[in-house]
Amino acid sequence: MVEKTIDIIVGIAVFTSIIIFSTAALYNHFSQTKSISENDQLSFEAGKFIAVLLESPGSPVEWQVNNNPSIPGLALYEPLKNETLDYTLHDLKVESLFNLSYSTLKEKLGVDGVILLKVTFQPENWANRSFPYRTPVYIDNSSSNTSLELLLPRAHATSVRLYDNMKREVNFSGNVISYYGNSYIKKMRVNFSTTGENLYFLYYSPENISPLPSKVIQNPSQRAEAGKEEMLLNITTGKIPENKTFKIISSSVAYISSPRIAYIGNITYEEDIIKNMGFRVIDFSSANIGNLFNLSYKNNLYTFDTVVVGTDAGLNPSINGNLTARSSEIYNYVLKGGSLCILGQDSSYNFISPFYIEAIPEGGINQTLVESYLSILNFPNNLSVTYPSSQDSIYLSERQDSAPLHPLEPSYTFWSWFKPYNLTPYKSVFLASVNNSYISNSSFIADGDFSTDPTSVWSNSTSSSDIINEWTSTGNPDLVYTAQSYTNTASINGYANWSQNFYYGERIVPEIANLSFAWRIYNYSGALPSKLYIYIKTPSGREYNIWQANYSSITSWKSENIDISPLLKENGSYALTLSAWIKTGSGTGEANHVLWDNISLSTSYMPVIWMGGRLGDGRLVLTGDEPYYSGHNRLLENIIYYLLPRKMFRGHIARFTIGVGS
Repeated sequence: MVEKTIDIIVGIAVFTSIIIFSTAALYNHFSQTKSISENDQLSFEAGKFIAVLLESPGSPVEWQVNNNPSIPGLALYEPLKNETLDYTLHDLKVESLFNLSYSTLKEKLGVDGVILLKVTFQPENWANRSFPYRTPVYIDNSSSNTSLELLLPRAHATSVRLYDNMKREVNFSGNVISYYGNSYIKKMRVNFSTTGENLYFLYYSPENISPLPSKVIQNPSQRAEAGKEEMLLNITTGKIPENKTFKIISSSVAYISSPRIAYIGNITYEEDIIKNMGFRVIDFSSANIGNLFNLSYKNNLYTFDTVVVGTDAGLNPSINGNLTARSSEIYNYVLKGGSLCILGQDSSYNFISPFYIEAIPEGGINQTLVESYLSILNFPNNLSVTYPSSQDSIYLSERQDSAPLHPLEPSYTFWSWFKPYNLTPYKSVFLASVNNSYISNSSFIADGDFSTDPTSVWSNSTSSSDIINEWTSTGNPDLVYTAQSYTNTASINGYANWSQNFYYGERIVPEIANLSFAWRIYNYSGALPSKLYIYIKTPSGREYNIWQANYSSITSWKSENIDISPLLKENGSYALTLSAWIKTGSGTGEANHVLWDNISLSTSYMPVIWMGGRLGDGRLVLTGDEPYYSGHNRLLENIIYYLLPRKMFRGHIARFTIGVGS
């Protein structure tokens, strides 16, 4: 009996052990399954945020201006090409997003759990974190003295140190060849003794940390090669949860430092135009204009790529007084690579006197927008003048070289920088007057009224041999010819296209680019609802659907007008396509006929005069147009793009990291 009892107890113990083991195994299995599922979901969420942040500029495109995005994309948008550069981060967008509160950040990204964002470039061999920039230096012979000459970015270098790849400081002699202003190094020569390495780094900082070394390195026998500048980055926002599942994804990106623009004046309208272009703008008014010339101030004159003197700024006594007192410094700023824009001009603008440019009062009924001419008396370098084309709205006076206005004035040839449509270069243009009206150019579309056989300028295609394109007078009682796309066949579902390429380039971006056209549904018997489309393809290859209409019955002629000026920002060949998506039913007597006619594209400009040219290493622009009064914001946009450095943005390698958790 006792033995039987023991057997029963042992059996119960074994059975209990099996139950416990099985339950634990099942619990572990389901826990792992849940963990795998949760990880998969977090990976999906992180990938989704990567796509939104790194592949989109966000909405609106320049949302960082007002910091209120509906979609907070960080990718750089290039307005001139109307395209987004994936995995290229706009520094102002990064700053704006990372400065949001944590709750607002989660709301904008639609995050329920926790999130972490980082932009970093912190290599382990960064030798000195007091220096935020460095340039790699490569040499072939690691045992001989070396010489290097390099050009440094604006306002990046006041103090310089040299280290090898092992983070050992290296003795060198630094000879500054030129400065931006009086402190920021522009170009320098570095001689140093090698330490047995082939890779070195020249570190630099805009802060005055230490003077350049006085040690002299003799007889450098080889020249070094400089790489691309690197920037020390560590920007973080968000948080990492404790004791919760967390998924992290990283990607290599380019971190872009926007051009810095100083706007001098008190007109918000003009300042906002520049800000809305997506650039970093610091404003200076009569209250703080002195800071611009205080070289110890972090936003002094030489830290800016471009300086814009706004409408009427020079008429403000405080601003004009400060600018006049520093006129030689302004001249020096341009000579050393800066860009200066003066909107409007007046004989009292004494600060432009070092440039030898005078404003001549003008009389008569044809007056410029500021009632004055611009006359160049003595300009050291080439100068270009831009103005739109017209028949009688622009008056040009040619000055004979035998009768100079100034004894020091050399002979110049002026030409158009953005060459307007149908304009030929003029020599020795002394003065020009523009009256205040729009100037229009004739259509860029050839044979838009289909008055002759269009096959020489229009190409056409259909998706089916049962859909036909033809040149016809059908449907026009006056026998005027049109382009027709039609079918009389049942069960059709396909397209019919008419296309033409046109060239647009070397012009100012137009205020208005009016695409006009007419269409008609001539025959519609037993057909199915169909659609019409118009597409524009830009020189960069992007295609835009700019208009569409549904139709399900016969119509009379309809005329349309569309402003496509936002698309005409590139030089090159564009393609216009008129497309009909034609459908018919399965019955007998099916017919679906589309007519196109009177296709025209004309552009209009506000008449303006602006003069611009190179001066030393920099650029100068003066204009008689004042955007605040004329409303001609496209003029200011064009001038800013002209003045920006050839490399509009400086890019640095970086790492973007996103982490999401439950």
